[in-house]
Amino acid sequence: MGGLMLVGCTGGENGGDTETGAASDASTGGDAPPTASPTTETDPAKQPRTADHARALIGKVIAGPELFGPEVVRTTPYESDPSHWAVLGDGCTWHLAELPAGVLATLTRHFEVPAEGAKGPVRLSATVTVHRTALDAAWEQAGMLEESLGCKEELLRPGERLTELSSTAFARGEGLNTSSDEFLEETGACA
Repeated sequence: MGGLMLVGCTGGENGGDTETGAASDASTGGDAPPTASPTTETDPAKQPRTADHARALIGKVIAGPELFGPEVVRTTPYESDPSHWAVLGDGCTWHLAELPAGVLATLTRHFEVPAEGAKGPVRLSATVTVHRTALDAAWEQAGMLEESLGCKEELLRPGERLTELSSTAFARGEGLNTSSDEFLEETGACA
């Protein structure tokens, strides 16, 4: 089984969150659903507006192998070409394309847990994308949800398929999402 998690955070006038939070109603003894933790709006003046600033932000927040555990190592190539990103095309086949106008920068890092005993290697990746606006990010996530409906099987590269795909999304306060404006998860099997 494999999984992909995308988290979208926005701030300022394009979707910033105000302070929220709630507690269970002690008088009824009921359990209130989880609510978002208090957050502070992002300063719009500090949000990336250029590709260079977006790449600098990505460099500060993208995961390295140490965050996945001591057995995880970098693969070759380790980082993707920053001028391209993966796109699901016709026939449910993945390919690289130039970044669209709504994306300032993106980067994917590749890792693996090496094969051990009878178990083969496990490949992992971490991707961070900085969109020009919160609306651009929301449209990308909506498109990803639709992809799993239209493609129950996807071809990553010759001989490697993703099957049994399922996507779910939660806004802040829905499900167990208490830390981001939007949470998208896709799961499936790699064959």
